[in-house]
Amino acid sequence: MGDSDQRSVEWRAMLERDLQHYLFENPDVLFPAQTISRKQKEVFIEGRRIDLLFEVDGIQYIVELKRDTIKREHIGQIFEYYGLMRQSHETAKFRMILVAPSIPAYRRISLEEFGIRCVEVPRLPESINERSALVKEAVGYQKRERAQSAFAIDPLSLSRLRFEDFLPPSTSTSLGFSRLMLEDGLPLVQKIFGAYEVKPVKMVRLPSDVLCIPEDDTHPDSRNCRVGVWWAFSFGHSEQLAKNDVPNISVNALPWGLDFAINAEVQPSQKVMRQRIDRSPERFDQLVLEHGDLQLQAWLKLEHQSYSFHWIPLVRRPKGTWKSRDLLGFYSRSELDFARLRTEWIKWIENQSQELTPIQAGHLERRNRNLNLALRLVRSFEKEDALWNLAYDERKTQLGAEYCKLKPLIDFFQ
Repeated sequence: MGDSDQRSVEWRAMLERDLQHYLFENPDVLFPAQTISRKQKEVFIEGRRIDLLFEVDGIQYIVELKRDTIKREHIGQIFEYYGLMRQSHETAKFRMILVAPSIPAYRRISLEEFGIRCVEVPRLPESINERSALVKEAVGYQKRERAQSAFAIDPLSLSRLRFEDFLPPSTSTSLGFSRLMLEDGLPLVQKIFGAYEVKPVKMVRLPSDVLCIPEDDTHPDSRNCRVGVWWAFSFGHSEQLAKNDVPNISVNALPWGLDFAINAEVQPSQKVMRQRIDRSPERFDQLVLEHGDLQLQAWLKLEHQSYSFHWIPLVRRPKGTWKSRDLLGFYSRSELDFARLRTEWIKWIENQSQELTPIQAGHLERRNRNLNLALRLVRSFEKEDALWNLAYDERKTQLGAEYCKLKPLIDFFQ
């Protein structure tokens, strides 16, 4: 290490010590208008050193200081550290605040979805404006936290969690379950997919999307229902990668089950999926065979207002009955037949959907000029599945195993 590098390390270490002292003496910048009943510096819990510990309104806040920009390899370590703290003190309410000079937005999302508050402090606050910026950030986080609390789940309800609790139409309770499943699954997904940037994607509101379920090719008895809750993880190699440009993992609550899917929902990811399969069909077929439980689904998407859709499942092929040629062939036929599909399904939606407004009907007619066919490789947990008889912790373990089984295919599509 050269002299300049050594000086840089020493300077960052000094900044970390000074910032620790500053936050210890000025905790109100982290907890404005809250009651701080206890504060400690250099605390050891379960053999781990805690930079700062504050008790605020009965909650123990662990403050972890980092002297460098948060990198991808730090995320798993932080998750593990925070998870161990919460597990080893089940009766205490622990929360974590991560303070670093820079926390890239892509990584902040993962950390905050796991309940870790992120605070950027590039240098020791000296001016009133710098202090005010920290307070403003803290107030904004408090507001977001209060909004999130509306979806909090009673721990006792987890032991009674049933298949029916996920089914559409979505409710505030099922939305709360979906957010909890996202949070609980995130550390394992982060660990399994450590070579990628992992971005958790959650539902932010009850959906206005509509699922149209055709019973047969002529669909005389098709029906509409609101889609159920969902959560997802997208993968990339850098924080600059646009969301969903490659297939992601989505979990959707649907009338027939809880679907774990490798999901090419938008046109860029549909193109990636088809290109990768076309390039190596034998390898793709082998990966599907090794998984052993994947259905093929293809859903036509028709936008009825901005970012709200009617979803029409056109294909549901059971496991073991399809190969790469079926997926590619169906997409090619749908491209050739899109004009008919578009006309037929817009007419059906307009006839069947009592809630469709004239503005939405006009949007349907003006938009949807190009095929948007979501391609999904699905492991579905139906009502009869043994998953629904497991205790919550066992269920988390099994769902974690499902994420792991999908990794070879995610690797294939990268």
